[in-house]
Amino acid sequence: MIKGLCVESGEGEAKLIFESPTPLTGRYYYLEDVTGGSSNQNKLFHALLTVFWDYMFETNTFIIEDNGVIYDLSSDCVASLKDLLKARHGKGFERYKYVNNNNGISSVDKFEDLPMYALEDFNSGNTNRINGVLISWADYSMPQRYKLITKVFLFMDLFGVDSKKYATIKEDLIRLNDERKAENRKVQQ
Repeated sequence: MIKGLCVESGEGEAKLIFESPTPLTGRYYYLEDVTGGSSNQNKLFHALLTVFWDYMFETNTFIIEDNGVIYDLSSDCVASLKDLLKARHGKGFERYKYVNNNNGISSVDKFEDLPMYALEDFNSGNTNRINGVLISWADYSMPQRYKLITKVFLFMDLFGVDSKKYATIKEDLIRLNDERKAENRKVQQ
């Protein structure tokens, strides 16, 4: 993979400064802005979620205990597993919507700002009264994505996921990491 930084070269023009290896002259390259996370992270995250949920569904293992801590990842599909992990272990919610006393929809930025009547109604069983709006995966930074992906790997190992697809994903990541290390050693020599 070729990594570069776009810098201003003056008068509204920009140029790319490449780290090793440099691109080859005469070839076309696709550029991707990875400031907020890469498409590879996106593919990995969603592939892991699919493999993880399939394993939990096939083995009927959605709840596990480890050293006195109970992890409940009960979910009815891959999308709800993703939402659950983003809510509990990711960036959380960007805002909360609730049904106000006029049967309209209102929203607040913080859970603490929800009106008491909505919370009391919610706590008494009317869970449809409040809905958290999760921060979009597209709005996660690279480090935030890395942290959540790492957490998914930890959960998958804890739950004992042993599928061939999971083993292949791990092998591919190890191979890519080894290739990057070898590439960096070449550059440093």
